[in-house]
Amino acid sequence: MKHPLWRGAVFAAALLPPPLWFYQAWTFALGPDPGKVLLDRLGQGSLILLLLTLSLTPLQRATHWSGWSTVRRQLGLWCFAYACTHMASYLLFVLGLEFARLGEELGERPYILVGALTWCTLLPLALTSNRFSMRRLGKRWKPLHRLAYAALALALLHMLWVVRADLGQWALYCAWALLLLLVRAGGSASSGGGGRRPAEHRRPTCPSSFGERPDACRRSPRHASFARVRYRFRQTDLSMRNLLLLLALCGAGYQAWQHLSQPVRAANAPLHTEPYLAVYGRSSCGFTQATLRELRQAGIRHAFYSVDDPATADLLHRRMQNAGLDVRRYNLPVVDLNNTISVRPDAGELVSQAHGLALQ
Repeated sequence: MKHPLWRGAVFAAALLPPPLWFYQAWTFALGPDPGKVLLDRLGQGSLILLLLTLSLTPLQRATHWSGWSTVRRQLGLWCFAYACTHMASYLLFVLGLEFARLGEELGERPYILVGALTWCTLLPLALTSNRFSMRRLGKRWKPLHRLAYAALALALLHMLWVVRADLGQWALYCAWALLLLLVRAGGSASSGGGGRRPAEHRRPTCPSSFGERPDACRRSPRHASFARVRYRFRQTDLSMRNLLLLLALCGAGYQAWQHLSQPVRAANAPLHTEPYLAVYGRSSCGFTQATLRELRQAGIRHAFYSVDDPATADLLHRRMQNAGLDVRRYNLPVVDLNNTISVRPDAGELVSQAHGLALQ
């Protein structure tokens, strides 16, 4: 087996993230909605693995290292495994294994149908990623596995539909995919008609007549090998320069996109006309219960809202985004004191501030 250490390293790198994410979700280290965070991470992990799988062929052509091709099948199967876990997480954490709600969910959220189509596109690729299928399908195997590009387009559409407003990370993945398509188009053009070597690098042909052979035909094997190596080095150097140029352009475009796509935050309106204190948290969260206990002991008038309610979580996230707070990962409780939002504030300071607003 070629490159066993390289294969083992790739296997370990693809295997370790999901158990780590599940452990973080089990210990409530992924914020108030660990199921959603886990669902997003598994989906993005599958997309990254698909992009890495499609990047291996350009990398092998650019570097002439056979190690890239030895992990192509492994990364493709890991991509499908992440996609299966992503789908299982949706059925478990979002649907709660209530399959009767699936039709309603598809009607309200069409991007779920796009995600299912992506999984169905990856399924035949995973089932035929073996030598038996390659022998059985013959020339039809390569056209079938070009469906990976269709799966990539569907996955990007699925992610675009999910993130909607936060397009920065999606733009990075899209730039990566466009780079792969450009490299593939360039490789197809160079390997098509007219893709012959320059005249100075073509192998000379010797005349069939008798007599003295020309100088070009008396080249030693050592000289011919050196000429081939020099030709490959020039081609590799050109490919790497083009690749670096495209990477620089994509990086500059991503930075410009981040600068131009900053969302315009709207000012939060107070929830009530009178002074109020709203506590957002979870009944199973110890920090939330400790804060509520301090408020009750101090006689502070307050309202508690559970973030397990989807409508409450959406309202809280919108208000946090308008306040400039990160909603991807935060601690509980979140307190809204008369339109001032804070994440896990000190209970003593919260009580003193509430006393200042006469919330007894």
